[in-house]
Amino acid sequence: MNTLSSIEFGRSTTTSPEVLSTISEHGACIVHDFLAPEVITRAARDLSSPTVNYVTDAGTPNAKVERHHALAYFTYHRPNGSPTLPGIPSAPTGVNAAAHAIDNYLEDGTQHSWRPNEIAGIRYEFGDHIGPHRDYSSAVGFVAVVTVAGRQNFIVESDDGETYEIPLRPGSLAVMRGYGHPSGKLRPRHWAAPAQEKRLAVSLRQMRLGWD
Repeated sequence: MNTLSSIEFGRSTTTSPEVLSTISEHGACIVHDFLAPEVITRAARDLSSPTVNYVTDAGTPNAKVERHHALAYFTYHRPNGSPTLPGIPSAPTGVNAAAHAIDNYLEDGTQHSWRPNEIAGIRYEFGDHIGPHRDYSSAVGFVAVVTVAGRQNFIVESDDGETYEIPLRPGSLAVMRGYGHPSGKLRPRHWAAPAQEKRLAVSLRQMRLGWD
């Protein structure tokens, strides 16, 4: 087995406070084997359904960031809560289960009020990728993405300029600083290498009004 980098952990060998400390220090953290196999299977099945309304994001000729992937958006709310983004559909049950797992894990270790309200289903076909960028300032606190099918290398640049390239596989959770992170540090620059096969992922974010 390959040696893990200083920002990678296995779910069974770390805790959410350790993960959040790594995010504060380096900008990002990856937790492998994060989801239970049955949740991975259900979420992947949901995101493969022809009823999911993906919008292809291929960027534009003059865009600052080269993008080649597809997105589908769902509202997110905690159990017994009300939908937080009216007009956006609720997520399928498997996708919602993956999002709840992320939310519960991060909530266990954080002392500030991260209130995620949006799920994105992400689809990368073979060869799809996204260029170096920082996430929008509309995404507050954290940006969390868990892979549920396929493999793709994720690259992130830490505050000191060190670059980490990490192979994502089903069950790998990547969490990065979002806008207004308690550390006061910048959102990390990151990108995704061309997908080695079709990859599906679930993203969870707290979105505020206004984009830049």
